[in-house]
Amino acid sequence: MNKHLLRVLTVYIVSFLTYVAKWIIIESPTSQLLRWGGSVIVLIGLGYLIYEIVTGSPYFYGASQSAGSNANAAVVTGVGIGILSIDLLEAFIFATCGVIVYFLILGIFFMTRDWTSG
Repeated sequence: MNKHLLRVLTVYIVSFLTYVAKWIIIESPTSQLLRWGGSVIVLIGLGYLIYEIVTGSPYFYGASQSAGSNANAAVVTGVGIGILSIDLLEAFIFATCGVIVYFLILGIFFMTRDWTSG
């Protein structure tokens, strides 16, 4: 299976699971602090995404933490989306926006890549 398709599926699945876990664990999961925290985590995930594209990392690369976990950009972004979402429809919309941003970033890097070297 294509690593880009795996990343898209991972964003949706992790967003949903994080959203459900948030509602089970937290009494007031609509806090502004959660919205801001989730937004920061999404931005970190986008930073990981750029790193993964630039380095050509496979889906499982084990370099996103010092201990070598497999939490790639899709997992980090999905967790952030699940945390910042207030309802399930919002989680789906944010995950879809995240996937669109993923493909835009991917397209920008492929368009600007120097295909003549190496």
